[in-house]
Amino acid sequence: GDEMARQGRIRMDELQTERRLRSAHEALGEKCHEMLARGEAVNADHPVVSQLCQRVRYYQDELTRLRSERVAHAEA
Repeated sequence: GDEMARQGRIRMDELQTERRLRSAHEALGEKCHEMLARGEAVNADHPVVSQLCQRVRYYQDELTRLRSERVAHAEA
């Protein structure tokens, strides 16, 4: 019972992180589109672009961690 509850919590965290990753990707895409529409170059050094890229990387890493945790607990 406890292990199934733990697996359920990990899966819920995984789904929430997937949603947050999609949202971060969308925000990054919108910012890049906005910059291009104004004729600006999209540069990773731009403060907002850099912050959004960091957010995407964070959620990618978190998703990888959660998936690994879920698999490790499923095999235990």
